[in-house]
Amino acid sequence: MVTLDGDEAGRIHRAKLAEYLEGKGVKTRTYELPEGFDIADRLVEKYAKAGCGCRQCQQMRSRAA
Repeated sequence: MVTLDGDEAGRIHRAKLAEYLEGKGVKTRTYELPEGFDIADRLVEKYAKAGCGCRQCQQMRSRAA
């Protein structure tokens, strides 16, 4: 798995990387992240919803409230 940020540079490089890998015979699947998000944000969001008590997850829950 390769994850790139949800900004314009991430979108551009995601497409280029997928094209390169597919050219080498590697099957790819791409997913878009919301603008300004990166994979760390997604992981914190996932674990915050699951009840994680770490500082980052607590902050995520307080922003969502």
